[in-house]
Amino acid sequence: MFDSKFTGDDGIERNTRFNTQYVFNVLYGKEWTVGKQNNKILGVNVRVNYFGGKRTTPIDNIASDLVQDVVYDYSKLFEDQESDKLIVNATINYRINKKNHSSVWSLQMGNLLMAKENYGLYYNYKTQQVERWEFAVPVPNLSYKIEF
Repeated sequence: MFDSKFTGDDGIERNTRFNTQYVFNVLYGKEWTVGKQNNKILGVNVRVNYFGGKRTTPIDNIASDLVQDVVYDYSKLFEDQESDKLIVNATINYRINKKNHSSVWSLQMGNLLMAKENYGLYYNYKTQQVERWEFAVPVPNLSYKIEF
């Protein structure tokens, strides 16, 4: 738990963009020895992150409608906050240990629950409103490494 603030030139203390106020992390992993020679290891790891939403600057809706573009209200810098985020990442490892080296195959999957991330705002000319540009991005990673 934390609080991140700054004082501007005007002497007013405000939140920083990164004042999510809390972050909770949980990591769980389990490994099993497999194979006839007990030289292979299968491992599974899950990491869960839960954190408060990033701070954003409110939109001046009237000015945005007039110019048909996103206009921020900088007098209220970082006063709004996005919703909390739950991010789950998982990894499966398969290790083969030999006399002079080890081979490790790994499949990592980031953002397993497809949590949406805000990538900015844009002005929608059809609806005449400022809308959020957000989508979920899963991040798969297949890797192989040799350790000497």
